[in-house]
Amino acid sequence: MSVVLAVSVAWAQGADSGFPPYELIARNVAATDMTVAVEIDRVHKARVIRTDGGAEGYVMWRVSASVFKCYKASLKPGIEISYYTLTESGLDPPAPGTRAIVSLNRKGEEWVLPDAGYSFAYSVKRDALYESTTSHEQCL
Repeated sequence: MSVVLAVSVAWAQGADSGFPPYELIARNVAATDMTVAVEIDRVHKARVIRTDGGAEGYVMWRVSASVFKCYKASLKPGIEISYYTLTESGLDPPAPGTRAIVSLNRKGEEWVLPDAGYSFAYSVKRDALYESTTSHEQCL
C-alpha cells in the first residue's frame, strides 16, 4: 500500500540533547493528523522550483519510505508511504537508509508537512519524547 504525502523535511543533525524540546513535539503532534517514524527507501528529484529570476530556488524530492512506528495515525508498521520533501536548492534530501519522525496534515488526497519544524531525524531519545506525547489510540 502506498500513500502519497507532500512534505518539507528538516533534518536535525548531531546530538539530540534538548532538541527538539518536548513542548515543540507535543504541539506538533496535537496540531497534526498523523505522526509516524519512517525509514527512507528511495529518493529522486521530482521537480525544481525556480525564483522569479530563473535560478533554482527549491527542489521537490519524492521520497519512498517504510513506516516502522506509529505515534498518531491510522497506519501500521510495514506500510510503504511516498511523500514529497522540499529543500532549498543545494541542500541534500533525506538519504536512503536514514530514519525520520514526521508529523503531517491531510490536504485533499495528499499528506502535507506544515513546515520544516515538523520532521526530525529519528533517534532513541526523540522516540521516547514522541512516545510521551501520544496515546497511540489511532494506531493500528
